[in-house]
Amino acid sequence: MGKSRLKHRGNFKMAKKNTMKPARLAAWLVLLAKLLDVGFSLRQSVQFCRRVMPRDEPWLCQVERHLADGQSFATAVKALVDADIYVQLVLAEQHGQLSATLAEIGAFLQAQQKQRRKLIALLQYPFLLLILLVIMGVALEIFVYPELRTWQDKLPQHWWQSQFWQCSVGFGLAFLGIYSWSSLRRWRKMTTEQRVRARCRWLFLGKMYRQYYAYYLISTMAMLLSHGLSLKECCRVASAFDNSSLLAWWGQQIALANERNGNYIRLIEECPYLPLELSIFLKQGLSKARLARELTVFSQLIFKQLLATIERLLIYVQPIMFLVVAIAIVGMYLSLLLPIYHSIQGVY
Repeated sequence: MGKSRLKHRGNFKMAKKNTMKPARLAAWLVLLAKLLDVGFSLRQSVQFCRRVMPRDEPWLCQVERHLADGQSFATAVKALVDADIYVQLVLAEQHGQLSATLAEIGAFLQAQQKQRRKLIALLQYPFLLLILLVIMGVALEIFVYPELRTWQDKLPQHWWQSQFWQCSVGFGLAFLGIYSWSSLRRWRKMTTEQRVRARCRWLFLGKMYRQYYAYYLISTMAMLLSHGLSLKECCRVASAFDNSSLLAWWGQQIALANERNGNYIRLIEECPYLPLELSIFLKQGLSKARLARELTVFSQLIFKQLLATIERLLIYVQPIMFLVVAIAIVGMYLSLLLPIYHSIQGVY
């Protein structure tokens, strides 16, 4: 029994050790793309990365073992990336675009990590203020509020003065808990596409998600078209993947629309996270090569718009946090001054 526990703990530590941080993963993918561009094979690239990235050697050894066993690169890293990135890697390997796709995914992940670091930097000072307010609140609860309660106990009180706020807070917390539980339950029952639509309706963040999903779908479509595949063949390839991927869902829906009435354009136009410009590109009847080039440029424009949207959202983070801090300070002052005010009223 003891040996099994030790073995389980050792496996858990090893699993934690073999996970690469998102920033390291982004840097690794970009480095892999550069090595493949200069003529390294995939296994040689991974071996080179082991030498220059010693902190991630256990994880890279695991990828190298999978490649030595004959697995594809996408399968070797499947446990470390989400479903959409996995689908992109599989398609890139099948159609000879692994280097370009790795560079694109790595650049996107690096931009994502850059925005995350900026967000953390913006939140540091407000969070420090919140921590100080929490410490002050604990000190008031231990040293000040008991004295105020003893003053109030000596004065005549109505029922609403002593119970109204407690009942209000209790009902509010109960409602919040029930709403959170029901929302989480509904979220788990949603399909991948339903979750995507829900994210696109979120307040403040909806536009960012719409641009991200548009960039992901259009860039993947451009990659497939650049290899001479028709739109019908792109849908057939995409629909073969797991339904947890948004790309697979769209492949199935467009294939069904083609079988029924061939009007897949209307399906794209009604989608909230695909821009109307995409249907205009598809209606023009361009050749596959030209359509691939134009969609590639269009996806790059959407990517730049996505970064600009994230930058604008980050501008509002600090003011919102300072507003929360100000509300907390006002609430703390009211909780301190109102009992004193009521006590003075009771004396007079």
